[in-house]
Amino acid sequence: MVHPPGVDIYPEESLDTLPGTRLKIIQKKSGYRYSVDALLVAEFTPVRPGERIIDLGTGSGVVALLLAEKARPGEIVALEVQPDLADLAQRNVVLNDMENLITVVNQDIKHYKGKELAGRYDVAVSNPPFRARGRGRVSPKAGKAHARHELSISLLELVASASYLLKPGGRLSLVYTAARLVDLICELRNKRLEPKRMQLVHHRFTSPARMVLMEAIKGAGVELNILAPRTLEEQGIKN
Repeated sequence: MVHPPGVDIYPEESLDTLPGTRLKIIQKKSGYRYSVDALLVAEFTPVRPGERIIDLGTGSGVVALLLAEKARPGEIVALEVQPDLADLAQRNVVLNDMENLITVVNQDIKHYKGKELAGRYDVAVSNPPFRARGRGRVSPKAGKAHARHELSISLLELVASASYLLKPGGRLSLVYTAARLVDLICELRNKRLEPKRMQLVHHRFTSPARMVLMEAIKGAGVELNILAPRTLEEQGIKN
């Protein structure tokens, strides 16, 4: 695939293909790069043609691109607080000729509000930072630091924003660390997002769960469907 004229790829960046697709992705050679988490949450998220989707913390745009290819929704808004990553996501949208489907917005998720945005979206999706402030070593590289630690937004703030933006019956899908599953369920319920579908992700079936994939529905009744677990070996990751 020859990338369109006007899509800059800088020496410190690589041009890669997303696994199992024809989608191209520009990303940093070092620093922030997409992970298997993004592939998992995109695969886990059901999307119907014509739905309005918001990607809360799009990074380089991987999840938004995968969802756009998956179902050709009505629109996808891809929010990203870091200007350099928002620029990267925009270039990836143009690279894959998806400007008519995806709009990249360089804005803090917490501040993306307004009368016209409340209850606008059918689906919210996120691959948020897992580590609370003050927990663990923070990377000196801003992209990695914000991707891993709650520097820009906490779990509580993310869930509150998703609840505000989703219409009644709207769905939030996210991937999160299994170690904070209790925190996740508590915050979801506090914001009227009822956990409805969950899948634990392991390196292999003999190892503890590493991540959890969760779908919650705004205003839904109580009943959680726990899917069969999956392993990262299914994604070709051995360790």
